Amino acid sequence: MGASDAAIGVDGSGALGLLPVNAKCTIVVYCFTRPSYCIMPEARTMTGFPMAQRRSQAKNLKTRRTAAVIKFGGEKNAPSADVVYRTLRERIIEGELAAGAWLVEAELATQFRVSRTPVREALKRLIAERLAAHDAFRGTIVRPVDPREATEIGEIREVHEGLAARLAASRATDEQLDELDYVQAQLVLVLRSNRFAEAANHNARFHELLYSAARNRRLAEVAQGLQDFVRRYTVEAISDSNRATSIVSEHNDILKALRARNPAQAEAAARAHCQACLFWSPSWTGNKAPI
Repeated sequence: MGASDAAIGVDGSGALGLLPVNAKCTIVVYCFTRPSYCIMPEARTMTGFPMAQRRSQAKNLKTRRTAAVIKFGGEKNAPSADVVYRTLRERIIEGELAAGAWLVEAELATQFRVSRTPVREALKRLIAERLAAHDAFRGTIVRPVDPREATEIGEIREVHEGLAARLAASRATDEQLDELDYVQAQLVLVLRSNRFAEAANHNARFHELLYSAARNRRLAEVAQGLQDFVRRYTVEAISDSNRATSIVSEHNDILKALRARNPAQAEAAARAHCQACLFWSPSWTGNKAPI
């Protein structure tokens, strides 16, 4: 069999071998990725199909060949740019990527096992959300928290949380209040063993449940973006022993008002909690005075 009469391909079991082909009309598509490779089995003839159908098949093959799909962090068959974006976003919000950390395209592409294109798309989304910043000389970095922006968000959050607590005082079910009590107990438990990352997660969960108990979907949606911002410095705040003690006490005040079904008291307690956050100044402000 001559070179013009055969081509390397895959059989039905996926094994490599020599397959007889029509050299004029067969397309064999190879798709290589790191660290392993795969060979597309769709080596199909298009002879005899109408022109429109041939174009459609060619487009489908091109799409399947170029679409970057990876499995990372529990994601299955998700576009790689979306996975990279959501993973980096979570790492920034959780503090795993510190302010000022470099986000190098080549290194991230290697880490996620994708090309630079999806990484570049992910970084653009992070920049648009003000979680990252691009400098012509330094490249892309994790954007530091702006103290002025933190103050503005804290002021808005005070209103939102106050309203959520007021509504929750009259709308929360006993089961929802029990869940708030449970999360608060878990927060206290992990703080005793200095598990600050877990404590930050329980703190975030407490506030999520408060908005859920308010039963106002729009309010919860509007507040979500603010909560993500606050999470950026929650670990730092809650690792301060004095602030951690205050957080627990302020949460207890909110819970007491909710149990008493007192909307005014619940709103006052929630607003006082948010005001206290403004008076606790994390390291990015350089002092411990009100922002």
